[in-house]
Amino acid sequence: MPQKIKKYYFTIGNFLISFVLLLTFALSKYSDFQNYRLELVEKRTTLEDQQEYFKDLNFFQAELKKYEPELTKINSSLPATPSAPAMLDYFQKVASQNGLIISDIDFQETILVLERPYLLKKEIAIIVESPYSSFRKFLSDIEKNSRLIQVESLSFSLPEKGDIFTFNLATSINFLPEVKPVSTPEESTFEEF
Repeated sequence: MPQKIKKYYFTIGNFLISFVLLLTFALSKYSDFQNYRLELVEKRTTLEDQQEYFKDLNFFQAELKKYEPELTKINSSLPATPSAPAMLDYFQKVASQNGLIISDIDFQETILVLERPYLLKKEIAIIVESPYSSFRKFLSDIEKNSRLIQVESLSFSLPEKGDIFTFNLATSINFLPEVKPVSTPEESTFEEF
C-alpha cells in the first residue's frame, strides 16, 4: 500500500504541476490576446477617424467647388507673385481706355504688410498726364479691379497751358508670398479612401 500511496501522491503532484504550468501558460496567452484585442480596437478607431476625416475633406472639396468663381476672384486678387509685365500691361490698357498718357512707371521694392503679416506689398509709382476728368475715371477703374490695388498717395502739378495735369500716383498691390509645399512619397491623398 505505501507504494500505491506514493504513486497516488506522485500522480496528484504531476497533475497539480501540470495544472499550474497550463494555467500560467494560458494566462500569459490570454493576456497577449487581450493586448492584441485592445490594439486592434485602437487601430480600428484610428482608421475610422481617418476615414471620417477624409470623408469630411471630400465634402469640403465638393462644397468649395460650388464657390469656384468666387475663389478664382480671390486668387486673382491675391496672386502668388505680382507679374511686372502683367501689371504694366494692365495699367497701360486702363490708361489708354481713359485717354491718359503714362509718362513713367516704376516698380519699387517688395515690403511686408505690417497690419497683415501674411501679405506682401509691391509698390508702384506712376506718372500720368491727362485732364482731371480722365484721371478720375482712371482711378475709378483701378479701384474696381479684382486685384487689391491701393492708392497710397497722389500729388499733381498744375498745367502751364490747357487742362493737362501731371499726376504722380503711388499705388501698391498686395500678394501672397510664394510657398512651396513639401511633399513626400509616403503622403496619401484623401481620394485613396
